[in-house]
Amino acid sequence: MLTKLGYGILSIIIALLSIFSPALNFRRRPADAIMRMVAVSDTHIGSMALRVAGGSLCFNDIAKTIDPDLLLIDGDCVDEANEENWTAFETIYDKYCGVENVLMTLGNHDTWEDYDTSHDYDAAVARWLDYTNRIMNYRHDSPRYAYEQNGFHFVVLAQETTSTAAEISDAQIAWADGQITAAEEADPGRPVFVLLHQPMAYTHGIGAGDIDDTDESFTTAQASRKFMEMLDSHENIIYISGHAHHIYSNGQLGYKTVEKVGEHITSVNLPSMLYGGQGAVIDVYEDRVEFMGRNFLTRTWDNTFRFTVEF
Repeated sequence: MLTKLGYGILSIIIALLSIFSPALNFRRRPADAIMRMVAVSDTHIGSMALRVAGGSLCFNDIAKTIDPDLLLIDGDCVDEANEENWTAFETIYDKYCGVENVLMTLGNHDTWEDYDTSHDYDAAVARWLDYTNRIMNYRHDSPRYAYEQNGFHFVVLAQETTSTAAEISDAQIAWADGQITAAEEADPGRPVFVLLHQPMAYTHGIGAGDIDDTDESFTTAQASRKFMEMLDSHENIIYISGHAHHIYSNGQLGYKTVEKVGEHITSVNLPSMLYGGQGAVIDVYEDRVEFMGRNFLTRTWDNTFRFTVEF
């Protein structure tokens, strides 16, 4: 954990970066945008000084430069789900970010108290709820929940075990189906954002073989088939995941950050914010959603990652 002196030095560095960051790196929020969001994943905040410093720099750029209406943190919020790591996360979030509206997803690291002992899922979820209810401006009693802002709907799902893969039950898939249906009825024609930390098996060039095979790293393959079919039965789904820690890619080495899955799913696999500083700035309009790559650590835009979902 950083000392008071360490936080003081870090604050000075962040203040200087805010002053001297190139003005060309600022893109004003479009006047006709309904909402601006930032989406990041795998923040992996911990008590180590480098994790605190990296997370603080990124969070500060998100809050001070981008100033989003909504921040999405798609899992692996902390590196180890113990009090020390969660205290570090809460401290730097409150000190350097403080975006009022934030949605957080349960990742596999958020269920692991450390790397060496057996894991207690219920205890980890209780701690996750304790801290996220203090950080988020939205009370929730489960790591799966639905949220609405500015007429756009978000359905947040969660793995149900401490495994690396997201094991999701038929009951949770049915719950998500009902929430998406309700969102489509409330605001017809608009896409529904679905968040789960892990990507679906054999998407984005991750994994090989038949989808019915067992996958030990990403969303359990059997669940992926049912989950994918459920999502694709809806009109327009933007599915956001993380977990893989890949940098932005348009197909190099077989990996793609964004791909169309089925007929109605746009799947976005976010890089790790901690390991590289990357994430997405998302402008939402009446007829489209625009994604722009951003490196929050270097405070620069990544023009290789830009795409639009129309509706």
